[in-house]
Amino acid sequence: GAVAMTADRCLTVRAAWQKHYAADVRTEKTAQSYRACFNRWESLTADPPVGEITNDELARFRDAALEVVSAHTVRRYLRCLRAVFNRLSPPWPGNPAGLGILERPPYAKLPPIETDWPRVCTFDELDRFYDACEGSDWPRCELPAADFWRTFVCMGFNWGLRWGELIGLEMARISLAAETVHVRQRKTRKRLALPINAVARAHLRRVWSDRELLLPTREGNGGRLSEDRLRRLFYGMWHEIQTAAGIEPAFTPHHIRKACASAFESVRHGSAHYVLGHSPRGVTESWYINPAEDIRKAANALPQPPAFLRILQDVDAQASVVRPTYSCRRTDWQFRPGVAVYREREIPLAPRPLAVLRSLVAAGRPLGFEEISAAAFVDRDVTRQTIKGAVHRLRLRLEKSLGLPLDWNPLPFRDDLRAWLIRLP
Repeated sequence: GAVAMTADRCLTVRAAWQKHYAADVRTEKTAQSYRACFNRWESLTADPPVGEITNDELARFRDAALEVVSAHTVRRYLRCLRAVFNRLSPPWPGNPAGLGILERPPYAKLPPIETDWPRVCTFDELDRFYDACEGSDWPRCELPAADFWRTFVCMGFNWGLRWGELIGLEMARISLAAETVHVRQRKTRKRLALPINAVARAHLRRVWSDRELLLPTREGNGGRLSEDRLRRLFYGMWHEIQTAAGIEPAFTPHHIRKACASAFESVRHGSAHYVLGHSPRGVTESWYINPAEDIRKAANALPQPPAFLRILQDVDAQASVVRPTYSCRRTDWQFRPGVAVYREREIPLAPRPLAVLRSLVAAGRPLGFEEISAAAFVDRDVTRQTIKGAVHRLRLRLEKSLGLPLDWNPLPFRDDLRAWLIRLP
């Protein structure tokens, strides 16, 4: 044991982290932060063994790093180094995993930072970004790209979720009946139950289906994207929309999260940290106060960017539309290449949605996945995701061409039959 400890004192910081700490790092993003810290350490120091690093050595690194990067970044570097040094130090009540390789951890005071008002996106920026989503062409999946981005922006503002939490949100976590979405935070693993207000509900109904994710990003082969590729594609399209919207300052999804916090705080003081999932400030808030009803009231009173409210105007305009009833009579339909005609109203359709519609009309009854696959995609190796995508595109086209109410689903999926059916005027 003593020989091994002596050898470990001769390790570099990177090697010591790799041997004694890397296994406890939970995400690749965190590991990348540590590697960036070690790259900077090796470029600004002689990379001495951990047993020879002193307080003065660490302070010189801090001062040298401040010359090339911001104080925020230097603070992150020092926290990464402190985590490694604590692991190599003797155990104490605040450091139970200490290994005792070093007699004591080297220390350098964190550099101060000058705080300013946080950058929060304005309603005007949200409006311009929301409108510029019309020109987006990614992701290429069953959900139209413009609806993907508008839903992302609206849900980000009303729920305050982080980028990864919103992209990975499952439809099963959303309950329109209970007006609640249940989320497990990726960063803290904390569970949240967030209210769904009228604006969020209207946007959800526009994209609602029986798919797995609220915001799907699958590509043509149906496979999941790696997180790195997803991040590159997402932010590539994000910056294109931002440029089209003419938003010059830094603008990221995290600025929308900050705008959500500011909006909630303006409606009810003290509500923002509940919505964002930040730690409560005391025992009373942690164990005695249930803010659910107050948060719901705040969500319903939340000020909204004007662009978000247009969807409610559409709902009001369609309030007088006669509620459709079930109908699938073959005599109501005529088909031509690329067009379906329903009671003299033409509905332009792509080949796959048109094939699905023809199979449903021809059968005159609900059809399941296997039946639609056999009837509409003869001699084709199609997946369930392909069928769902075609059904979703057909649903959107029927809603738009026939002027159906936003809360009416012309192609519902019946769980008891495991099949789709048509419900039209």
